[in-house]
Amino acid sequence: DGTDSDSNGVGDTPYGTIDSYPLIEPIENYMLYNAIINSLPYTIRQSGYYLLDTSCTNLSNTAITIDADNVVLDGNGSVLDGDRTSNTYGVYVNNHKNNTIRDLTVKEFYYGIYLYESSNNTITNVNALSNQEKGVVLAYSSYNTITNVNASHNYEEGIWFYQENDHNTITGVNASNNGMHGIYIYDSSDNTINRTTADNNDRDGIYFADSFDCTITEVNASNNGQQGIHLGSSRA
Repeated sequence: DGTDSDSNGVGDTPYGTIDSYPLIEPIENYMLYNAIINSLPYTIRQSGYYLLDTSCTNLSNTAITIDADNVVLDGNGSVLDGDRTSNTYGVYVNNHKNNTIRDLTVKEFYYGIYLYESSNNTITNVNALSNQEKGVVLAYSSYNTITNVNASHNYEEGIWFYQENDHNTITGVNASNNGMHGIYIYDSSDNTINRTTADNNDRDGIYFADSFDCTITEVNASNNGQQGIHLGSSRA
């Protein structure tokens, strides 16, 4: 706490030798963004920090395409809402790495968030709800982290790993009330799922198909239409 008589964001009184010019405003107010996104659709073509400062309703196109490495997409609590048009995405990443997608809701697209041939990315603090096919999709993408994500009420899967997605981590996820499986892992190995809930899905809570050496801890998968955790030609 402190005073800022000239409203420049810098405190009037130094903190001794620790901080001669203490900041008064929250740190977010001092961050420099490469761009503030205020209209959609939008394509990110350069590395940097991007703040989403708008929402959309019934968008018939892909909302945000990340076409660069080393991007932070700060959703800023925004809601991306589609109209379920075929092959549209809330956020789409193709063949890029070291990106972070955070703090937003993607709903009623064909796919909520889709990573294709993209590795070392993070999806965090995201809601992927009521999408026509899947909430979050990884295809041929490894070493990614999905954390604190609510992937619920999607027409098919909440989270879907389609082929050759290895060494990924799913943690702190709710994948419940989906029309097929909560989480579906296909032909992907050495993945970790922990602190995750996959309840009340029409088929399995978590389904592994042709997937091996996965680690499952602290998972609740109850009241699903078929099995809680189903290993189909797989080994956890």
